[in-house]
Amino acid sequence: MRIAHRRGGFTLIEILIVISIIAVLASMILGGVTLARKKAFQALATTDISNLASQVKRYYQDTGKYPGAEYKDHENAFPALFEALFGLKPPQGKGGPSAPYMEFKEINVLVRDDEAAEDSEGYRQATKDELYDPRVEKYLADPWGMPYVYHEIKSRARKDWHHGRDFDIYSTGPNKSDQTTEGADGAEDDIGSW
Repeated sequence: MRIAHRRGGFTLIEILIVISIIAVLASMILGGVTLARKKAFQALATTDISNLASQVKRYYQDTGKYPGAEYKDHENAFPALFEALFGLKPPQGKGGPSAPYMEFKEINVLVRDDEAAEDSEGYRQATKDELYDPRVEKYLADPWGMPYVYHEIKSRARKDWHHGRDFDIYSTGPNKSDQTTEGADGAEDDIGSW
């Protein structure tokens, strides 16, 4: 008499069930990681902006003016702010009397480059030579890889789209679109000093 032995292994249905369970768990984890990353980036941008704003106020106390008054109304004046806060003191550079007011991570410094990759919106990381050259316009990158935006407001006659009283510093946020300059109410996802 023969006894039938069942072979070890899984049936196709069992394998499909396990794969489905793993897929559901992976999507739940991925959603949590994405949300955590978004909140971490927003917190980092808020901290950066707060630190920059406090140093702009310190620069104003030292000089009696805000950097960037020479820029046009909707133009990002961050290069003037960069030189004021991070540049060398005069006569070697364009920094304020107490410069440098802050330190920067070299990896976070951007320069304009029309030939840069399309997803970088025309910006790339600054080279070593560009980092300390006051003739090169430099920007600090926000957590999404775009430059922070700065507008000097105090000397402006027209202040309708600005949020601050003396200056605005902000990140264009995860969508990398500047709704603040465009005058969008609430500025969608822009994160600023206001």
